[in-house]
Amino acid sequence: MRILSFYVLKQHIAPFTFAVTALTLLMLLDQLAKQFHKLVGKGLGGRVIAEVFFYSIPFIVAVIVPMAVLVAVLYAFNRLAADNEISAMKASGVSLARIAAPVVVAATFVAVGLVWFNDNVLPEANHRLASLRISITRKEPTFALQERRVNEVIERKLFIQAARIDNASSRLENVTIWDERDADRSRTIYAASGLMAFNDNQTDLYLTLFDGKVQETRDDSPAAFREVWFETNNIRISEVGNELNRELSQFRSDRELPIDSMRVQVREAEEQAGQTEDVSRAMAVAATSRRLGDLVPDEEELAPTDTAGVVAEAWRTGRRLEVPSSAYNSFRANAIQLDRHRERANRFEVEIWKKFTIPAACIVFVLIGVPIAVRYRRGGVGLVVGVSLGVFCLYYVALIGGEKLADRQLLSPALAMWSPNILFGLIGVGGFFQARRAGG
Repeated sequence: MRILSFYVLKQHIAPFTFAVTALTLLMLLDQLAKQFHKLVGKGLGGRVIAEVFFYSIPFIVAVIVPMAVLVAVLYAFNRLAADNEISAMKASGVSLARIAAPVVVAATFVAVGLVWFNDNVLPEANHRLASLRISITRKEPTFALQERRVNEVIERKLFIQAARIDNASSRLENVTIWDERDADRSRTIYAASGLMAFNDNQTDLYLTLFDGKVQETRDDSPAAFREVWFETNNIRISEVGNELNRELSQFRSDRELPIDSMRVQVREAEEQAGQTEDVSRAMAVAATSRRLGDLVPDEEELAPTDTAGVVAEAWRTGRRLEVPSSAYNSFRANAIQLDRHRERANRFEVEIWKKFTIPAACIVFVLIGVPIAVRYRRGGVGLVVGVSLGVFCLYYVALIGGEKLADRQLLSPALAMWSPNILFGLIGVGGFFQARRAGG
């Protein structure tokens, strides 16, 4: 039996290697098509461009390894079935489940390795890629700015939007600038047109704006509002020039963090959500006490569990519980804040479970691929390509749909992320039973 297991596994090595290589190259070409217009014309060296694609490979590998497993299983078992080797094994008393067992074990090892890869290699690669893209975007704003989009020139501090951009003359039309560089002041600048230029060292950007206005508010006096009209306005933005700054960003998104760090983020978000709920309950008790007057004891003696009885007493006696507008606004603000904390916790939990569920798809795809390949033994390459594309599309649509439902708090993150694996796994197990009834 050991010889049989090694023989079956050996049939998967070549198609798996081919699938990984081919799918990686295809996705790299797709990335090249998407990123080409952002990289050309900036004087970037070949090393920098190579780094962009090098740091894109880990994300591609995390996605295509389960795909490659399915392709290898479909090809190998379909060839074994077409050559009547599966029939010979069955005639010798070896069931289809026993034939597939070593492949399931191998897929399990691949899944475990992919979990480690997703937790240790992928976050750092994503972080370096994101930082490199930001550096490239800032290298030359004339080429980096995109029409009719909000362009982040300085991270979280300065944004520029233009209806039309002429790269040849560096001229902008219908310009809007959001300037948050001053911690105590927010400025919004509107201009009919403008020009962009660099200093001699190519490190600072100069904007010359024409026919516009500046709107300004200050944090220390929110009610104050200042508006100034201008014919010409000169703005200097430092350290955004043609020098590529290779410093890593301090900010990390959910896809740039390992599992332990994301669990810390989940705990913090849940604690903040709990604190917001406590504040809302305290506000409800205080507001009820003020409205009911002498029907209730002192506020210090009123527990949250007594609120229902107090409200019932007020209803029985005909008193109206009117909530003042200030309290209503406070409750609404707390509700919005609570939703944000829960959405943040769910977002990180979804990303945590994705690091397990996508690798687990390697095992699920084995369960699906083996019965299909054996049942349609004359399918050949057409079967491999068609079934692979169909399963990939359905699986990732289900995965993305579950992620959206979890982000909107309609499903728990664990259930949303594991549902595609459970569904496809049950289909695969059903396929094995069907094959057994058909003579397996």
